[in-house]
Amino acid sequence: MGTATAHASSSRLRWLTTPRGAALLTSAVALAVAMLVAVAIGREPLHLGFQTSGDTRLADRVRTILGADGTNRSTAGFHGLAVITVSSSQDRWAGLGNSGLGLAPTNTTMFEIGSITKLFTGLMLADAVNRGEVGLQDTLDTYLPQLSGSPAGGVTLEELATHRSGLPAYADAAASQGYEGSGDADVEAITQDDVITQAAGLVITDRGTYAYSNLGFALLGYALAKAAGAPSWTGLVTERVLKPAGMTHTVFVPSIADVPDAAAVGSLANGMAAPYSVGPSYYPAGTATFSTLNDLASFARWVLSGREIGSWAMTPRYDISATDSIGLGWVVTTTSGGVSVWHNGSVPGFSSVLRIDMARKRAVAVLGNSDASVDPLGAKLIEPRAPVASASTPVPGIAALACVVAVWCVLMASRLRRRIVGVAVAAAAQAGLVLAVAFLPWQNLPAWGWALASASVFAAPLLGVDRGFPSPRRLVLPVVTGLLAAGAFYGLTVWLAG
Repeated sequence: MGTATAHASSSRLRWLTTPRGAALLTSAVALAVAMLVAVAIGREPLHLGFQTSGDTRLADRVRTILGADGTNRSTAGFHGLAVITVSSSQDRWAGLGNSGLGLAPTNTTMFEIGSITKLFTGLMLADAVNRGEVGLQDTLDTYLPQLSGSPAGGVTLEELATHRSGLPAYADAAASQGYEGSGDADVEAITQDDVITQAAGLVITDRGTYAYSNLGFALLGYALAKAAGAPSWTGLVTERVLKPAGMTHTVFVPSIADVPDAAAVGSLANGMAAPYSVGPSYYPAGTATFSTLNDLASFARWVLSGREIGSWAMTPRYDISATDSIGLGWVVTTTSGGVSVWHNGSVPGFSSVLRIDMARKRAVAVLGNSDASVDPLGAKLIEPRAPVASASTPVPGIAALACVVAVWCVLMASRLRRRIVGVAVAAAAQAGLVLAVAFLPWQNLPAWGWALASASVFAAPLLGVDRGFPSPRRLVLPVVTGLLAAGAFYGLTVWLAG
């Protein structure tokens, strides 16, 4: 019996040395490695956690709107939220989920508020007109002579404030393809003078047509400071907006070293921590503004009280959609439920919105520390009849389809039945999976989905190959096919999870 058992065990071990046995063993190892890599770099989907601070009734209302009550809505993509409602009778605030520091945010947690800052700049423009410092039809080069003779120098202050200047999102050509802080501009490394120099070299197209421009608002802010004789835009906005509005905890951050210690930590769409968007070059546009719920509530109360400067900045000047108009930086939305003035903000890892209902004397501010938009939530809180976006494609379906595409593409190349070919194809296809982890909206695709796809890419060719080593020329087809597989996987996941 002992000899027979030893013989059977030896046979099983010899089977592992056959092409099929070796392929199965290698595939099992590939699966184990993929799971370990998924644990190390894969990101679990972002969902709003159940930590809560502040007014529990308001928190419950937010969760109900987002769908945590079991409806077909979803909290996927959110990490933490801070919400405040302002009315004539009281302010109510609530923090939900994770601020990035392990606890729910509070009314004093600092968030990047992004382009809500443009509301300050818009009021300052209207106020400067009231003071006789500038005129809406003044051209930019009147206050920034460095732009004299350039297309940018010929645009008017009104065109800048209504996003009709024709200027791109950012001054440098690469970053102008970005939007709301998501371009390639290193706003921390460049200065105000750098931005003006870059703007002087731009060719403007579609002047007079609405096209959102952070560059336009940055230049507008610089011009207002020059017209007022102020040493900087930050000094002017502090004196004319922040102090009168009682905003004592709003700051403009010039560098990473100056980020407040207790600031919320942003999360990118792939689940990784977001670098803060800081730097002095685009201050008036809002790429480096940190604020709190309390400060935004103070600003809203200042506006609702009628004591704010430049109130006519909120008067609609041009239509930008069927329901929205633009004032001087202020968006004005008219629906069957009424009229609200507002602006949102978005920088990598943060989303925000402030909505003010002037007729009903109420306001809502929502701050989030992820890329998921808080606009629908803000609209629903100010107007209960506003729609909320429907849920996204189910996570398991995305993961399964990703695996199917990866396996199918790699099997196309594994028919040459050569182990080295399979390894080459698998390595090429893995490039797509790594790109997916690094750059895709991974909050919709869990780490186990990446692990299965990764293991499938390795296992598929290894299970279908035999012995032998082809010439280098025969590697061209499988490597090209593997790269196509990587691209197909990447594109499909972008489409499904985006």
